[in-house]
Amino acid sequence: MTSFEFVFGLISIITSLAVTHLIGGLIAYVRHRARFSLRHALWSWTAFALVIANWASFWDDRAVNWEPRAVLLWLALMISLYAFSALTVPEMERGDKIDLVAFHESDGKRYIAAHILFAAIVVASFAINTANVIDWLSASSFALVGLALTVAALVVRPVLLQQAIALVLAAFGTFFMLVRLSILAS
Repeated sequence: MTSFEFVFGLISIITSLAVTHLIGGLIAYVRHRARFSLRHALWSWTAFALVIANWASFWDDRAVNWEPRAVLLWLALMISLYAFSALTVPEMERGDKIDLVAFHESDGKRYIAAHILFAAIVVASFAINTANVIDWLSASSFALVGLALTVAALVVRPVLLQQAIALVLAAFGTFFMLVRLSILAS
């Protein structure tokens, strides 16, 4: 077994847990006829897209000599994505009424903060892995915009502005996921 296969297996386990959590939540929403929230749906989709995209982007590092620092960085990144994913799904008991609008109002700051942590880890990982500031800014521009938008989502109050930010982040996540998945075909 190569070091990549070992690390990829570990990352895949974390990815599987995050995706399972998100899909299980979606099934519970349908089963319990949850009250729909567009903001919550966009954040949940963002979590899903980023988990898949980051798992797929791991393929680029298949030829890397895996040092402990790189393994720990990837683990931190994927664990933060798992936390983001898990926090978007409310805890429920059988027979509970699920109101995703109220859930976003009460717990949205938690999963948005988890996304901030994820974006900060991405920005830091680019800083560690680039030679100079220009390369870092170029490599991390997508993550920096995501970080700034997520911080804005945490502090803005108007619902329409929050939805617009969540929509942009969901679009970014979808684009990133599609680009990373297309790399797997090559």
